[in-house]
Amino acid sequence: MASTGELITQFTEDAVADQERTCQRPSCTTKIRKGDPCFHIATIVPGKAGRFVCGPCNRHYERKLATGVRPTGGHAPNPFIDPHIIQQSVNAAQRSSSMQPSPVIATSHGHRAGPSLPGYSANHVMYGAERERWAKQAYSTPPVETINLEISAVQEGGNKRKGGHGLSFGNICEGKKDIDTQIDAPQLITLALETVRPKILAFAPGFPWHEDEFVIRDGGWVDLSNHPPHFAHFYKQCVQPSHTQGPRTSIFKTKQFQLLVVVPMAQWDEYEL
Repeated sequence: MASTGELITQFTEDAVADQERTCQRPSCTTKIRKGDPCFHIATIVPGKAGRFVCGPCNRHYERKLATGVRPTGGHAPNPFIDPHIIQQSVNAAQRSSSMQPSPVIATSHGHRAGPSLPGYSANHVMYGAERERWAKQAYSTPPVETINLEISAVQEGGNKRKGGHGLSFGNICEGKKDIDTQIDAPQLITLALETVRPKILAFAPGFPWHEDEFVIRDGGWVDLSNHPPHFAHFYKQCVQPSHTQGPRTSIFKTKQFQLLVVVPMAQWDEYEL
């Protein structure tokens, strides 16, 4: 007698053997020639392989109520499948999942995140905070206290007796307005290089300037690379006593300052050769 696992199966139709084989129904073992009808019976038991059977054995399985036919265009729906029962099961599963709150985990920054989703990683935990920060920065009002800058390119040299330290070249001079007075030395260096670099390259196309050797100085010939970050470089020069609000009261007054992108003398001599 066949076992229950052998009866609760699915089978395919209109198939022929692509090679000679033996019917795998235990009570048959008939030889199936190549081209003869051959059917595959697939068990629903997980991990259990199906079997190839001959035509008579296939008809034997068709007569068993526990055997389901794979739906094709010419067959009616399986009467043992009730769509209403399936719908009720799906609805119950959805209600169960909606009543369970999403698991919450704590991060090192004190933020809380939901379950891990496909395509997301721990790097996305701070996305909300970063988005809010950049949104505030994008729509924030301009700083009230600002300065103006005049940025020039000069070559190292000049008459030191007359107070000269550098000689301008190429008429390279650019102005910048409404710069936040809290800008520090590293930020001033970056701003000066970004402003003047294209014009220096255009002044001598093809010449291999060593930009890492350029020195950024202020109008007092102070090397900004020697100044620490997070310190407003020009702010103190804009604060002065108020003559109308009392002797101990200070006010901020916008001023213009000079920045110099200095090409070292050795590099300039190389350019002039």
